[in-house]
This record gives sequence, C-alpha cells and structure tokens, in this order.
Amino acid sequence: MENNAEGDDDTLIFNCGTTASNATVMMLSGIPNSANTGLLDINHIYARTKIGIGTDKPADPLTVIGNISSTGQVSTHTVAGVGTGELTLDSGGDIILDADGADVILKDDGTEFGRFKRDSSDFVIKSATNNKDIIFKGQDGGSTITAMTIDMSEAGKATFKLTSFSATGIYGIVINGKDVNNNVGNSGGTKITSEDVSSQFTTTTAAGANAIKLKKWPLADHDGDGTLHDGVSVTINGVAETVTMSGNAIDWSESETLTMTFSSQVLATDTVKVTYYYVADAQVVEVDISKPTVSSFSPADGSSSQNRRPMIGVTWDEDEYAGDTYTTVTLTKAELKDPAGTKTDVLANMSTSDNKNFFYRPTEDLAYGDFTLTVSAKDSAGNEQVNKVGRFTVKQRALTKVSLLPGWNLISLPGTPTNTAINTVMASTPKAETILTYDPTVAGGWLSAVRDSSGTLSGTLGAVDAARAYWVYTTNNDPIKVDIPGYEGGAQQLPPAISLVKGWNMVPAVSITGSAIGATLDSDTYFTGLSWTRAYGFNTTTDVYSSFIPTTAADTSVVIGKGYWLFLSKAGTLVP
Repeated sequence: MENNAEGDDDTLIFNCGTTASNATVMMLSGIPNSANTGLLDINHIYARTKIGIGTDKPADPLTVIGNISSTGQVSTHTVAGVGTGELTLDSGGDIILDADGADVILKDDGTEFGRFKRDSSDFVIKSATNNKDIIFKGQDGGSTITAMTIDMSEAGKATFKLTSFSATGIYGIVINGKDVNNNVGNSGGTKITSEDVSSQFTTTTAAGANAIKLKKWPLADHDGDGTLHDGVSVTINGVAETVTMSGNAIDWSESETLTMTFSSQVLATDTVKVTYYYVADAQVVEVDISKPTVSSFSPADGSSSQNRRPMIGVTWDEDEYAGDTYTTVTLTKAELKDPAGTKTDVLANMSTSDNKNFFYRPTEDLAYGDFTLTVSAKDSAGNEQVNKVGRFTVKQRALTKVSLLPGWNLISLPGTPTNTAINTVMASTPKAETILTYDPTVAGGWLSAVRDSSGTLSGTLGAVDAARAYWVYTTNNDPIKVDIPGYEGGAQQLPPAISLVKGWNMVPAVSITGSAIGATLDSDTYFTGLSWTRAYGFNTTTDVYSSFIPTTAADTSVVIGKGYWLFLSKAGTLVP
C-alpha cells in the first residue's frame, strides 16, 4: 500500500496484486484527519480489488453499507439497491436529473413502462406500454381518488372526475376562454333571444316574483363568472323590464322554472319575452345517483277491496330532475305474501308497456285477509331500490241491504243476486209473509209466494232477480240482505235488458254501475228509448202512490232499490 501526497490532493492506492488469485479484500473503517475525526478524508481511491465500506464482505468493486453523503458530484454508470431493499435519494436541496440524451427512462425489472423526454424543447410524458393509460391519483379526505385518466386505447381521451358531480341532476358543461386582449370566448352556451312567455301570464299579475318556464334547459354561465342568471333579460311590449333574481331563483327539479321578480305589473294582454343562455344538448351531462321511488301501489297501500281478483301492481317514479331522459326501471323483484304467510314470486306475472307501471291480475280468487306486495327495481344507471312494501286487504263483499217497513213495500234489487232462489234472497226477512210480482206474459199476470207454517216461501214465484219489481208484505222492518256481485270486466254475462209490453209493467230500478241503494236517477234518462206516459212509485210510510211523467227538466224520481208501475204506449225494452 502506498500513500503519496501531491499538491492539495491525497491519493490512497491499494495495490494488492493484478490477478484474481492474489487479490485481497480491503476494508476501510475510517482514516481520521485533523478536521473530521472518524471520517475518511481522501480525494482519490485506486484499487485492483474489492473495497468494502461498512462491510468486510464487499460484493462489488465498491460496496457501501450505510449512507453516502456528498457535497460534490458522485459519478457512476449504475446505482443499484442491494437485494430487495429500497434506494433512497435524500437531498437537503433539490434533486436534479440531468440526462444529455434528453430521456429519463422508467423501468420495472428491466422493462420500460414510461419516460420523461425533451422533444424540440417540449416536455413529453410517455406511457411506454401499448394501450395502457396515464392515471392521475390523489388523496381526498383520506381516500385515494382518481382525478384524471388519459386513455391511450382511445387516442388519448381524457376523463376527469369532478367531485361536485355528487348530486342527481342535469349538468351543463360550458368552457370559457380569454385571449391576450381579454376577449372572452364561450363553448357550449347558446343564446336564445326574445323567447315569448306571454302565455304564462293569463291574468293581470302584480309586480313581484313570477316562476317562468323556459323552453331550453339547463341555463348556461355565458361569461364564466359563476352566476347563471346574469345573462337573463326581460322585455314587456318591447321595453326592457327590470327584473331581479336571487341565488335560489333556479328550480332544478322537474318543475324546471326560473323565478324572476318583476318591477312592474304584467297584464294578460302584454307581450313578455325573455333572452337567456342555455347549454347545448351535446354538452349536457346527466348524473343519476338516486334510487327509483314508488309512486303508488295497486290496490293502494293500506286499502281494502271486495274484489277477490284485484289488479295488483306498482308504479315507479324515476323522473327525478329537469330534463331527465332516464325515466324507466327494470323490475327485479315482485313477491306476494298471502294471509297464511305463504310467499309467491309473481315477477314473471308482471307486465308493462312503459317500464314504469307494472301490473297483473290473479287468475283465481284470493283468500280473504291481509296481503303484502314486496317489490324492487333498478334504473338504467344501476341504482336499485329494494324491498318496498305495499299492503292491502281482501274483504268479504258486503251484502246489499234493501230496506223494508211493516206493510206493503214496492221494491227491486239493484243487481242479480249470486243465488236467486226466493228463500235464499229472503232469508234475512222471516216476517216477510207474501211476495208478489206482475208478469203480463204469464196467464193471470201475477206470480206469488206465501210463507207457510214451516217458514218456507212457496208458490208460483220461485226466484227473485233484477229483472222485475216486487210487492213485499212484512210485519217488521228486517231488511233484505243479499249478495249481489255486480258486473265485472270480462265476465261472460250481458248487461240487463228488460222486455216490456204495451200497457202497464212493474219495473225495477237497476244500476249496472254499482250505485248505492237510495241513489236517485233522472226518470227520462232511466226510461230512455221507451214510449212511456206515466209512472207510479209507492210510499210505504204513507201508503200513497206518487206519480211522475216525462219532462225535459231534471228530476230525481227513480230511486235505486225501489219498484215502479210504468205505462207504455207501445212495447219496448228497458236498458238500465
């Protein structure tokens, strides 16, 4: 080993042989000098062997275990971390990467994945892997977010994520620019000049706030100052009107209105025009993060029905904001639970023509009791509303009651009973002793039934229906209670048509629409198409007939549940 001093340079030469067989590992653990105790103070080191600093087992010509500090330059072709450890560059000032080849190349295990490049004085950032993106990420509230993605497979299409797009609604994207001479340019904002809104003032309107609906939407920030309504102006009959608008003047809901406070009253005859800016359709973005909602159930939630085959369904509302073009849903669940607790999947039974209203009708009678319909739906944006519940009750149909008083009662049934047998119809009136009806088509004209000693009504009259009126004699006021199903859609039954003869007929007051007992009808409307001259009703309380004749004036002479004598000048057909 030789240490020579030449000028101000100190040179440490390790000469330990020239071949691998006689090479010796040298280890430096520190050569002190007067100024830096314990530090290696040498300007040049030359060696024909491996040198270890902080280790006696160097793996390379120079192996350093620990930190390297330098106030000058460190010159080398390759700097590599040992093993799987990290290589840290830590500078008290700047870290400068100076590549005369103009490329800073980034590799992973020898494979290039990106580079920074100077190209004709342009700074180029390049993704080196085919069709792989450049992604900008950051931290927002402690979470990693993607701020921008540049898609190389789409010719560099850039996608920005703007966190303010966090509410369901319609967003207009307007780009404003300014050149060196402060000339402002606008992309996306379109001006509408003098749109006539006069039809929205149908009466004289005092000065004050008026919600105006515009044809184009959404409003645009035409000058980039952050205020949408400062580009709005109004004229009344061609004269500029002073209007003011507050910060909440814009209604972004389905109403889609702009509230302006007028300084003058507006007459219904005035011409009111509005000039404003809106965002062109091509630069409108819809953001939908809201779940669809249920507008209504059928039968209505909490209601009851006597129909054992009711229309069962649900209506969804997905129209959530002004300009919403995504208003349909896909039904993902429909489950019906019956009074016994049995759940039936009815999703496949549901039909729709608009993907908003979903319905089905049972093919068999439902049990009496409480039912629960549970539904779920998903909109086109993937927002799903799950397990919304509608409840309804199927109740036994109430019996129709026809009032009776002691004595003779001239009555009729408003519809045909489920069972027309006279003893079934009159089962609730054990004191009804005699039932009569007039039928001019049978010999003698009268049919009758009298209660015998066993309590059974028997005679020539064996049925009671809605085609006739009846005299009923009773000794008390027990009403007739009978099950009348009425007329249902699709039922294989004809509406009533009662043949009448010339002369006197005993006719019923029938209602196919389900009018209640006691409801009144206009006589000319009820007897329409008949050549009638006079009719009589009967008041059991007073034992007096009441007469009425055709008239052009409205009347309430015909009462549902009553019977009438009707005289025709020629035969005809009563169609209630």
